[in-house]
Amino acid sequence: MTRGLLLDTGIWIRALGQRHDEPADACRRLLDAASAGGIPVHMAAPTLAEMGRGAGGLTAAPFDVVPFTRRAAECCAATMPETLLRDVRRYMGLREHYIKYDALIVGCALARGVHAVVTLDVGMHALCAEAGMRCCDPRQMLDALVAPTRARQGAPVAE
Repeated sequence: MTRGLLLDTGIWIRALGQRHDEPADACRRLLDAASAGGIPVHMAAPTLAEMGRGAGGLTAAPFDVVPFTRRAAECCAATMPETLLRDVRRYMGLREHYIKYDALIVGCALARGVHAVVTLDVGMHALCAEAGMRCCDPRQMLDALVAPTRARQGAPVAE
């Protein structure tokens, strides 16, 4: 998993302590486990913009910002046509700008070639699936990161 993980905005907000709800603990533990395991953690430039506008701005964290480059734009255009964005938006009942931000974030992930996108956003799961990008929630990724450690320690590992 050397290509790292791209964490969606909702994961970062929780991992950095800016939101305290049920998934926040898993988000914090995921960031800790990735850092402890030497797994690169990435933030898409659109996430940086979203978080920079929020209350409290950004807190120092071990992340690499993935820019929205020409390559990211080409990835978006090639894998997420307007019809897909419209269908996902309608199905999820989201405003258009939400799904477009998600598409920009997935484009950054594709351009960087990360192992997976980690998100709590069901709409982003749909976009990632269409683009052929692995996508999971923080608990799933945390289990994937922790399971090899448990196996090395001789503890039972859930399949």
